[in-house]
Amino acid sequence: MCDDLKIAYLCTNLYNAHSEMILKACGSMEKFDLEGREFVALCDLMKLVGLCHSGGMAKTLIADGNVTVDGEVELRKRCKIRPGQIVEFDGQQVVVE
Repeated sequence: MCDDLKIAYLCTNLYNAHSEMILKACGSMEKFDLEGREFVALCDLMKLVGLCHSGGMAKTLIADGNVTVDGEVELRKRCKIRPGQIVEFDGQQVVVE
């Protein structure tokens, strides 16, 4: 995400509709639908959307500090990702709905 837009997003506490517009302006964005579930584990999300090839790879990337959730480095592999959160790895962003 562009630095200026990331700061604007964090400072104004925008929600889903606005975050989608910001992410589209800055680069690649993918949506992930929870399909009625309350949450998805971070390592599972990364595998499901194709950010990595396996759960083991996802866990390693997370543990090494390469993944952010809502702009903050997340080190918990099984962190519960809920609607409205944004996961980023290697320039790719996923918005959870």
